[in-house]
Amino acid sequence: MNERSFLLYCGSANCQDGKIERVSLAPIESYVRRNLRFNFIIGMLDGGFFGFALGFGSFLAIIPLFVRQLTDSALLIGLIPAIHNF
Repeated sequence: MNERSFLLYCGSANCQDGKIERVSLAPIESYVRRNLRFNFIIGMLDGGFFGFALGFGSFLAIIPLFVRQLTDSALLIGLIPAIHNF
């Protein structure tokens, strides 16, 4: 057999007696190749936005704002990065 394939064990109720059959990879590969550029671009954008969002949710940005709402002490607000790095 020239085309790539893999063996598929079918043990579900739709198959007959757990029959093993050979399935072609050609349709799967063509589907993956057809959507590869889109999936790559979306994956990179997702990673970029995730990293960007982590920057806004860091200890150096959000926690000092929260502590500032609790107290006006500049010393406590300034200790937050030091405690985080400790």
